[in-house]
Amino acid sequence: HIGTAAPIHQLDAYPPGIVTLNYIMLRWFHNPAEGPTTVIPSIRIMSILATLGTLIVVALLAERAAGPLAGLLAGWLYAVGTVHVEEARLANADTFVGFFSVLAVYVALLAAAYHSNRMTIWSVLVLIMAIIFKWQAVVYAAVVMGLPLMRLYRATREDRRSVLQNII
Repeated sequence: HIGTAAPIHQLDAYPPGIVTLNYIMLRWFHNPAEGPTTVIPSIRIMSILATLGTLIVVALLAERAAGPLAGLLAGWLYAVGTVHVEEARLANADTFVGFFSVLAVYVALLAAAYHSNRMTIWSVLVLIMAIIFKWQAVVYAAVVMGLPLMRLYRATREDRRSVLQNII
């Protein structure tokens, strides 16, 4: 089982993103003389940072949708939510998939607002990261692909082809 995730008991049931993160931490930042659980605190710190990132993106989404006060309120509500605070310290894939999913939606919204092909591509790439951490994140694909399609309403005839090519 050398070179696989078998020593950390994460083979089939876990999404590849968290397995890869654990494996990288074990491979590059772990003392082989110690047990594999010594990397869990660093993965927990990354999980807490992902939760803080999610809080920021939720606030930015609300601010974009309804103004600065809504952004502050949404960020505060997300920060004091018991489930989010409790799960932030766990070293599992949920916090990472939450961060990447919300970030993908936010970048897709910015792509639609600023008529940006590059942001459309980035929103899809961020969504792919969410899917790598948990396959169920594919449900966000409709939103991430649909928001940039809103650009078709404002696009000229020449730009419509570019928008559709970028989405495809």
